[in-house]
Amino acid sequence: MEEKRLFLAIKPPLELQKQLNDYQEDNLSSLIFKTVNNDNFHLTLLFLGNIREDKIPDLKMVGQQAAQKILVSEVRMQAIKYGPNPRNPRLVWLTGEYNLSLEQLRKEIVKQLVKIPIRFRVNRQRFIPHITLARVRSYSQLPLPSGKEIEKELSFNFLPSQLWLIESRLELIGAEYTDMAVFPLRSD
Repeated sequence: MEEKRLFLAIKPPLELQKQLNDYQEDNLSSLIFKTVNNDNFHLTLLFLGNIREDKIPDLKMVGQQAAQKILVSEVRMQAIKYGPNPRNPRLVWLTGEYNLSLEQLRKEIVKQLVKIPIRFRVNRQRFIPHITLARVRSYSQLPLPSGKEIEKELSFNFLPSQLWLIESRLELIGAEYTDMAVFPLRSD
């Protein structure tokens, strides 16, 4: 049975994508960083990994049901910085405040996926919203800019309206994404 590498994500609004793209152009040298294309910016809610194709209809049903069950509140993004470990950075990302409603949405999805069952590794760490802007090139001989050179306050709040199921294919040039399904998020 064929498998697809999948994740569930929220896409940022175009205005935020533009600000992130401007930051990349102004601050991230292509000799040191592999930047994410602005049409690929996303906030990963849940990475699922390799999922058998025959489980995708069940996964879509779970996404639809969970998206309508949990009322998602405003997402507050705060600052661009190195991550996940600033002492040994692999990424440049925009981080946000802890969001209880996104955590509840993740937990609801996990609860439903376990019942099906769909096998995946659950990250039990507290969910902190983030959007990856770039990866550090492992082969670059140039020194990394300091954290102070990378860090920038970027306060941007938005109310997500959709949850996306996305396929990620790992290619030599980097990850290639394909939208597989979109689920409207509950709004009252």
